[in-house]
Amino acid sequence: MANGVDQTNELITSTLRNYEKSGVVQDTIFAGDPLLSVLESKGKKQVKGGTQIQVNLRYGKNGNVGSYAGVDPIAKSEIDTLAHALFQWKQYSGAFVMSNIEKLQNASREQIVDLWAEKIEVTTLSLKDKMISDLYGDGTGNAGKNLLGLKAVLSDTGILGGIDRALAPWWKAQVTVRTGAPTLAGIQSKIRVIRGPQGRPDKQGKIDMLLGNGAMYDHIKGLIDAKSSQTTIAGPVAKLGFDSVTIAGAELTWSELVPEGELWYLSTDYFGLRVLPGRDFAFTDPIADIVNGVDSTSAYCLWAGNLTVSNCRYLGRDTGYVIP
Repeated sequence: MANGVDQTNELITSTLRNYEKSGVVQDTIFAGDPLLSVLESKGKKQVKGGTQIQVNLRYGKNGNVGSYAGVDPIAKSEIDTLAHALFQWKQYSGAFVMSNIEKLQNASREQIVDLWAEKIEVTTLSLKDKMISDLYGDGTGNAGKNLLGLKAVLSDTGILGGIDRALAPWWKAQVTVRTGAPTLAGIQSKIRVIRGPQGRPDKQGKIDMLLGNGAMYDHIKGLIDAKSSQTTIAGPVAKLGFDSVTIAGAELTWSELVPEGELWYLSTDYFGLRVLPGRDFAFTDPIADIVNGVDSTSAYCLWAGNLTVSNCRYLGRDTGYVIP
């Protein structure tokens, strides 16, 4: 016959499984950031295995193309146009802990479920803050255990995905040091430079998102409002509930995690979010015991994956702006 502890654990397990099945934790975390939200909405979260995350890269063109006539020889020389980047799996966890005295004080089924649900919500919000903060870092935090950060991706120096940018110029983001305040003409010019020449699809990217902090967003939005009275059609970022305005086909939005004076140019097509099977915010079964002198019941929410990028030359970063 199940005792009181077993019955309580069954209630906790049921609560955890309901949260995992419903995707509430996952939705809460990814809905908190514009880039993560866009990647999720575009289906960029790919579940893969392996000891590392391998992303195939195209950095050159196949020269075995062209016109010919009659019995002209057709070029078929071997040309290396592919490389690959290797990204490490990163792990995150959130611990749910309920002291066993709390279980006795909240003995009914409804009270146990409500208490555990509250602990899940608080832990989820804390995990969300941590993961999003790390996303905007450089990946070196906690001895390199943190997520690959946007600061590391939006750079023209260092090693990324095992590729040394000093030896691979095509793997560099387009970084510009600015002075003074941003202007619409300057931003539009940078977007055109990153996107590449019209009519050359082999040399053209797509900047669809711009990121700055709140002050940067307000300043640029003011420039747009002063220039045009037309209503901007809501793009993907706006439809996901984030503030945005459109510049040259790219949606500008904001996060206070972007450093002051910086503007980031992103092509979300080149980002991916890879997750290991069985670690997509998966809950462990609760364990009720006295462990290390602590009389409690605990469970964990586990995630393993990483942000990846497949083309850095179509990404950009401006630094040094001064907002008046």
